[in-house]
Amino acid sequence: MSNTTIRTMKLKISVFGEDTIQKQKTWSRIRQISNDTWKASNKIIQGQYENDILVDKIQYRLETNKKTLKLKNDFEKLINNITDENTKKILIKEQNEKIEQLHHENSQKFKSVFGTFRQATTQNDASGFFPNIPGTVLNPLNNDVYNNYISDKKEMYLGKKSIRSYKKGMPFPTITNSIIISKEIQQYTDKNNQKKIKDVYIVTWKITKTETAKFKIYLGKDKANYKETLDKIINNEYKISVPKIQLKDKNMIFHLPVNEPKKDTALNPDVCVGVDLGIYITAYMALNNCKKRLPLGSGMNIVRFRTQFQKRKNKLKKDISFVRGDKGRIRKNKCKSALSQKEHNTNKNYNNVISKKIVDFALNNNAGTIKLEFLKGISEDKKENMILKNWSFFQLQEMIKYKAKRENINVVFIDPYLTSYTCSNCGNQLGNERVDVERPKEFFKCTVCDTYIHADYNASLNIANSENIVTKKEDCMYNILLNQKKHCEECKSTNIKDFDDYTTCDLYIDKSKKCKMISKDVYRNHKKQTVKERIDKTLNKKIKKNSQSLG
Repeated sequence: MSNTTIRTMKLKISVFGEDTIQKQKTWSRIRQISNDTWKASNKIIQGQYENDILVDKIQYRLETNKKTLKLKNDFEKLINNITDENTKKILIKEQNEKIEQLHHENSQKFKSVFGTFRQATTQNDASGFFPNIPGTVLNPLNNDVYNNYISDKKEMYLGKKSIRSYKKGMPFPTITNSIIISKEIQQYTDKNNQKKIKDVYIVTWKITKTETAKFKIYLGKDKANYKETLDKIINNEYKISVPKIQLKDKNMIFHLPVNEPKKDTALNPDVCVGVDLGIYITAYMALNNCKKRLPLGSGMNIVRFRTQFQKRKNKLKKDISFVRGDKGRIRKNKCKSALSQKEHNTNKNYNNVISKKIVDFALNNNAGTIKLEFLKGISEDKKENMILKNWSFFQLQEMIKYKAKRENINVVFIDPYLTSYTCSNCGNQLGNERVDVERPKEFFKCTVCDTYIHADYNASLNIANSENIVTKKEDCMYNILLNQKKHCEECKSTNIKDFDDYTTCDLYIDKSKKCKMISKDVYRNHKKQTVKERIDKTLNKKIKKNSQSLG
């Protein structure tokens, strides 16, 4: 693991200098680059897709492709006859080295067909179509778009994603070496007409060999303590990554990624914070070593807020369909985009506050681990899609991850299967209830040990104590049951592969009319336990009646 984390500072900048004509020239140059960048990005990603089509057409004709297929088939036959794991690892390593060598031969042949390497083809095309984009911008832009295309390529071919499209106003990158940050002393007069001195931070961007631009950084109240970070960059204590410049609402934003060292916090990795993300309470936190807890936010408020914005946007959509003139259409489209931006900003700010409080809770309680539920794919459920589409849990989890990484806190994901229906006291999963109090299913009631606690607190305790760590959707128990389903004619529920080893029973049908899958051994034990409880209850009733009659 690296000892540094990347924090991106968003700084407001403006063209620096006294010459107004030079300022106007710099502004027009930045606008020109910004307008050409999004078009060039779409051209690059389109070119990479065209490269894939051409490669697929000529790939089968290449001898190296036939060699790769033959190598893989021979390897599969060989590996099936070997039982020793160490030998398998050695053979797999040798196999990967041979395939890499063949891929290198393919890349050389690609160069002979297209005249250059694959990644450079789109850069050459973009430089021809957009000559006003300097090389300091085009080179990192081509790398970014190419990497995005490669990361999306697998899901694109599976039909889960479409080719990315880049819009006007996107931030454009520049080479790290072309940016120099410095500090200058500036005199100014205050309200009392007294001369004072202040530090001004300047960004010098070397656009080309003969063209440079200077920008002044506005820090404002500096609540995020950016001055200290900028001083460390100037003193070469911190290094920067690929910076970006963006034109947004007549303002210029400078995106500056900084490699900061991780904080040396002496936290206990065995102390875990379980975070249950919900619709009614946004985040409910609990610790695995004590009874300390903290509920945060109201999820329904943000859902109501977002549904209100969606209604307003839908109304604007209907109004646009009746507009004939261009001016009315443009004005209404601007209102619609402004509403979308406001909704996005409010939601992002809300998640920012919640994620910070979660990390602070872990720091205050000396917790070295934060456990979250693995919720990828949860919005695919059509019945709950109306609520879940307004719940941006993924953005919240990503914010928790990068903020925890900065504080050297480990974040792991837990299998969410039955975390809300398992008793945190005795571990019982069968026959438990969610009781309606002030809101639906607010409290949890166990049928075995009679535990009666807040349902979200119970779920967060289960998450904090859980060891079922997962890294992908396929490892989750709920997904396994769905993939291995069979249809039961009696109760019309889903069942597992080995039908003989599992059973379903009407005793375990919950309010959603879904049978819970349990093994026959668990069912028998639970049935014995329930029978004993019933006998004990009837005996106690008889004893009470006899005692009352004798009295």
